[in-house]
Amino acid sequence: MTRLLLTDLNREVLRLTLNRPEQSNALSLKLLDALHEALEEYRQARELKCVVITAAGERCFAAGGDLK
Repeated sequence: MTRLLLTDLNREVLRLTLNRPEQSNALSLKLLDALHEALEEYRQARELKCVVITAAGERCFAAGGDLK
């Protein structure tokens, strides 16, 4: 099963990648929950200075809310 959100912590930068390119990275409830969990997990990390949210695929960043 593909992970909806990919995380990569590199020193002071946390990169979160929306990983639903087949659905234009539409924000489903599961993806929003994964974003929330990741942000909560790293919220207290003292070394963290920046969070970058990006998306997999080439068509768009995110199509908006997943209405299905």
